[in-house]
Amino acid sequence: MELHTSLWNDVQAFHFNQADLAILRHALPGLTVVAHDNESSFLERADSAEAVLTWEFDARWYQRFTKLKWIMTPAAGNDWVEADSSGRVSTIHGTFHGNLLAESLLSAILFMNHRMPGMWRNFANQGWDRNLQKESRLLKNQTVLIIGYGS
Repeated sequence: MELHTSLWNDVQAFHFNQADLAILRHALPGLTVVAHDNESSFLERADSAEAVLTWEFDARWYQRFTKLKWIMTPAAGNDWVEADSSGRVSTIHGTFHGNLLAESLLSAILFMNHRMPGMWRNFANQGWDRNLQKESRLLKNQTVLIIGYGS
């Protein structure tokens, strides 16, 4: 099976580099992984792709990807990969965001609860306002309800 990747991005955290590709190739030795670093290259090889790993996929491209069976995207939402109106191609969305967002939320709660912006100012000014955290609350004394969508 031929897997084509189109994971270039201006956001460095989203860009798939050579080290990432090496990990992918090692994890999936039965696949031929073809990496593209621009849209032109990606679309030029559309006729040979059976699977795609991408951030974005335009609905107009499905007619060019005649052998395509599935698309995998690390994007959490379905707004970057448009659905195949014929139903021929399955789309699999990433689920790794759940743990990342959970940890980010926890760090944000701790950051605000413990008055970290003021603590940073204290540090920068080399001073210590000992009353800064008098209103801080421990998480163990709080209840949080998180309503969300996704993994």
